[in-house]
Amino acid sequence: MRSALDPRRLVAAYPVSTFVVLAIGVHAALVASQHYEVRNYGLGVLRIFTPALIALAVSVVAHGRSAAVVNLASLLEVKVAPKFYLFALLYPSFVGGLALGALYLIGAVDDFHFDFEQAAGWRFFSLTSRVAAVEEIAWIGFLLVVLARRYALLQASLITGLCWGLWYVPLVLAEIQVAPGLPIAPLLINFMTIAAICAWLYQRTQSAAVVFVMQLTTNYTSQVVPVLPLRGGMAPYVAFVIMKALFALVLYLWWGPRPMFGTVAPGRSSLEGPS
Repeated sequence: MRSALDPRRLVAAYPVSTFVVLAIGVHAALVASQHYEVRNYGLGVLRIFTPALIALAVSVVAHGRSAAVVNLASLLEVKVAPKFYLFALLYPSFVGGLALGALYLIGAVDDFHFDFEQAAGWRFFSLTSRVAAVEEIAWIGFLLVVLARRYALLQASLITGLCWGLWYVPLVLAEIQVAPGLPIAPLLINFMTIAAICAWLYQRTQSAAVVFVMQLTTNYTSQVVPVLPLRGGMAPYVAFVIMKALFALVLYLWWGPRPMFGTVAPGRSSLEGPS
């Protein structure tokens, strides 16, 4: 008879807790080793990929190999109505423009300049592609999917986004891979909002591919449009986060799904597509 403390049974019973603790803990350790130049025996090269690897491992143990296959296969689901790809391509720059426009109207910024140089070239595209794929597999494809079996979609996505943002905190503190000067509280709200919009798009399309595209354009927008503290100062970043949060709220209030908070019936998921 297996022990009650059998690791596989614990993972199967608590997949969300297992994933979050391992993903954040392992990542924090690798970031610390890189920041303090502690030898990590080459494991540092896996840092970007650890959330996806842990998500897939937990998924296999808790739900079987088929769950991991479904997660990965969703990235190949490209047959989506063109309007959703248009949304994925335009929404980040639209929200960034609204934020800067609002600041300009109230006199908080005098002018702003777009920077296409930083986002040009294969190196940036390669990095953002890897990050977007890993984040889709880990935070949306696994964590959100599991939480959506318990909670309404907005609630599930806010929990997902909070964990997602906490994963980034060590990077912000060590100033690795992210723009320097990011404030922690707006950062967490930003990722909660990102998760909410990703969840809304995934629920309507059942496609990780279109969410992946949106994540790519979000990363490019942050480099081209001056909304990060390093380039535009703190006001544009906070305004960008607030405008993004308002945009997400409008999506859910206008198009659903509702209810936005609460639990779902056993055997159902709040990610089930609209009928």
